[in-house]
Order: sequence, then C-alpha cells, then structure tokens
Amino acid sequence: MPNVHGGRSWEAAMNAKPLKTAYELGDMIVEQAILLQGPWPVGMTLFIFEDAYGWTASISRPTSEADNFYRTCALHLIAALAIKYDLDGPRLSDGLSDLAFSNPTLYLRNPQTPGNSTWQKASKEATGKPRNPKRRRLR
Repeated sequence: MPNVHGGRSWEAAMNAKPLKTAYELGDMIVEQAILLQGPWPVGMTLFIFEDAYGWTASISRPTSEADNFYRTCALHLIAALAIKYDLDGPRLSDGLSDLAFSNPTLYLRNPQTPGNSTWQKASKEATGKPRNPKRRRLR
C-alpha cells in the first residue's frame, strides 16, 4: 500500500523526474564527460549536493586552459542532467516521527523549571567596558 503522508512510493509517483543518488549522478557526469572530452583531468574533483532548486554540482578550479575548457563542458553537462534527474536523498518527510523536533511540544528546557542560568555574569572589566563610577546599584 503506498504511503500517502511521505515516503518513497508517494514521492516517486508525484515526481516527474527519475531519482538518482549523488553517486549515480557523479558516475553519469564523469562517464559522459570522458566520452565527450576525453580523460577526466588529474586533480579535478566533483561535488554533488542538494540545493533549493533540486541539486547541483561543483567542480574544483582548473589549473590550466585545457582544464578550464573541460570544466566548462562538464558544467554544461551538469546543467542538462539537473533538468532530467532529481537527487535521491533523505527528505524531511522521511520518518520524521522518530525525531524529537517533529513533536510540536518540544521544549529546550523543562517548562516547570525556572529559566535561571547557572553561568555567572561577566564583569564589565572582563568584557573591556569601563565601570561607570556614578552609577551604583542599591540593594
């Protein structure tokens, strides 16, 4: 039975693009770049990550004009693949019931305990501010 409130089967049905892992996308990018441009330059690294628009990839800076041309071609290839595939990774809808912050009654402290800090307040001298001799606190 498909999971209606999140999960892979529901997302796959709603998603028009095929899902690929970062490793699969990286392999596809490198394989197609090798077919189109020749061997992957030594020292050039590829990093694939999720962004606000789906996914993108970053390639290290080139060390030569030839590497710069190769990098530019690979970036065009990445842009084309980003239109065709979505990144398959953990989603916020995947199993949030296990996480404490999915509970709407999460408190950073127990609401029964007073909000007094156990840390001592720093003196003005410690923070670099001069004391004002005219102001005195009366108790």
